[in-house]
Amino acid sequence: MNETIKNLVELATLARKDGVLSLEGRVAQIEDDFTRNGLSMIIDGKDLKSVKESLEISIEEMEEYYHGAAHYWETAGETAPTMGLVGAVMGLMLALQKLDNPAEMAAGIAGAFTATVTGIMCAYALFGPFGHKLKAKSKDIIKEKTVLLEGILGIANGENPRDLENKLLNYIAPGEPKKSQFEG
Repeated sequence: MNETIKNLVELATLARKDGVLSLEGRVAQIEDDFTRNGLSMIIDGKDLKSVKESLEISIEEMEEYYHGAAHYWETAGETAPTMGLVGAVMGLMLALQKLDNPAEMAAGIAGAFTATVTGIMCAYALFGPFGHKLKAKSKDIIKEKTVLLEGILGIANGENPRDLENKLLNYIAPGEPKKSQFEG
C-alpha cells in the first residue's frame, strides 16, 4: 500500500508542478488498468463526477466478482463433508452386501473411510481455507483500488501532494508502517 501511495504522490507532484497533461507520458507505463484508465480520463478532460462514477462502478464489479469467487469456495468447503458422508454411506452399503466375503467387505469399509477423510480434508484443508484467503485478499484489493480512486481524484482536483499523502496514509491499517515521502 505504501508503494501505491508513493506512486500517487509522485504523480500528484508532477501534475501540480507541470499540469495534468504532463502525466500523459507516465500513464502509458502504468501496468494497472484501473489506475491507467482513471488517469487517462482525467488527462482527456472528463469531468470529475464521471471519472468518480466510472471508477466506483469498476470497484463495485471487482468486489462482486471476488465475493462470488470466495463464496463459491466457501460453499464447496461447507458441502465437502456432506459429500464425504454420502461416500461413506455408499461404501458401507456395499460392504454390507458382501457379508459373506470378508475381503470384499473390507474393501467397502476402506472406501467408506476414504470418502469420509477426503470430504473432511477437502473442506478444512483446501476449499474452506482457499475461500477465506480469497475473501481476505479481495478486501486488500478493494482497499487498494479505493486508495487509487482517492489519489486519482486528488490529482484531478490539484490537491497539495502532502495533503493527499496524509489523506491516503489513513487507509493503512493501525500498526502497519506508514512511510511518508516528505519526512527524512
